[in-house]
Amino acid sequence: MKFCVCGHCGRSIFKEFVFCPWCGVKAVKTQAEYAESRANMFLIHNDEERKVQLEAMGKRIIELEQELNVLVLSHEMHL
Repeated sequence: MKFCVCGHCGRSIFKEFVFCPWCGVKAVKTQAEYAESRANMFLIHNDEERKVQLEAMGKRIIELEQELNVLVLSHEMHL
């Protein structure tokens, strides 16, 4: 029997399997499909990570704008 790699969990399974017995996801039939699947998972993870970073940066910008407004008002009061 020949083996292939599950695109979800990365374990070796028999090529004849339609679903991975370890994780239940549809089995990947070739190494190229496995590589493509893993690359897609990496891209999805990076996209989610970028969204989190952008949200944090947006919050920080709002905080900095508020601090800047306070400084400007303070400076104007001392003129």
